[in-house]
Amino acid sequence: MLIANEFRAFAERRAKAVRLIKVAEIESNPFLLDFLVRELGAETTDEIGRFLISKRLERGAGTSMGRTLQSVARIVSGHREEPAVRGVDIQFDQSGTTWLVRVRSGPGINVTSASESIDQLTNAANDVPGARLLLGICYGTVGDMNPTVENRLRDSGVEVKAGEGFWEFLAKGDEGTMAEVEQIAKMVAAEKSALLSQLLDARVSEVARTLSNSRAD
Repeated sequence: MLIANEFRAFAERRAKAVRLIKVAEIESNPFLLDFLVRELGAETTDEIGRFLISKRLERGAGTSMGRTLQSVARIVSGHREEPAVRGVDIQFDQSGTTWLVRVRSGPGINVTSASESIDQLTNAANDVPGARLLLGICYGTVGDMNPTVENRLRDSGVEVKAGEGFWEFLAKGDEGTMAEVEQIAKMVAAEKSALLSQLLDARVSEVARTLSNSRAD
């Protein structure tokens, strides 16, 4: 299944990120560690090591999942090819209207990010006269957005759809699409969890040994 393969690719990127972690680069500042022990209620170096590695992994996780959701949205829309115009994630015709779509993961969009999306969409529209502009948000609701951001988008001619409404739009009215995508993501997460856990546990053990040695010195 195409959508499952996109989530598998995300999991593989996560696994690669774990493999690439260099134990020597993990923070071992004894002053920081003393604070972490108290803040986390950590009783072992394994717990501290897991926290430090998880923090490192999360740095790129959001961006990586964002790319995955863009690809999944293309698949759901039936238009997997790269758009003909720059600055948009999906381009397609529906009921005689050309849509230019930017895809965002969630509703937590700040003013700067919204301005970038507006500029990209409006510039793309110069090449496609009469096109409608859309910012699609993969989860949450439009009501979850900063009102200033929502108003700025609408005042610039950019429509906004979020959550189930966005997925249903991409799927041309097929209700329940978001739930189906979420179910596929859960299936792949369960499928890949054992490998990821094994890799993570191995790295945690290495970091824990390093931390034990540094605190013993």
